[in-house]
Amino acid sequence: KKKLNEMSTKHDAERKAWEIDKIKLDEEKENLKSKLLSLSSEKLKIYNEVVELKKELELFKSCENNNVKIEMNLNELKKELNAERDKCKKLEVELSMLNERENKMSKNLAS
Repeated sequence: KKKLNEMSTKHDAERKAWEIDKIKLDEEKENLKSKLLSLSSEKLKIYNEVVELKKELELFKSCENNNVKIEMNLNELKKELNAERDKCKKLEVELSMLNERENKMSKNLAS
């Protein structure tokens, strides 16, 4: 009977130790779940930041492309403006020459 009591006591002690271990493992499991949720939340935040950065990069690239197009158009317009200025100068020279001829003809007719 003594042996039975010893075994029963030993069994109870093992059961209590097992229950304590189980409680500790359950607590650790809950802590790990909490950490996992926290990491998932952090991962989601980082993912959203990456998505925003990608959008900003696309917008920047688009703006950069637009700036290049605008710069090219501006250069073309500058070329056209210079060509028009050259035409104006030639026309002014022609007009000046025509005015001189007209003045000479007027003087010749007057004399």
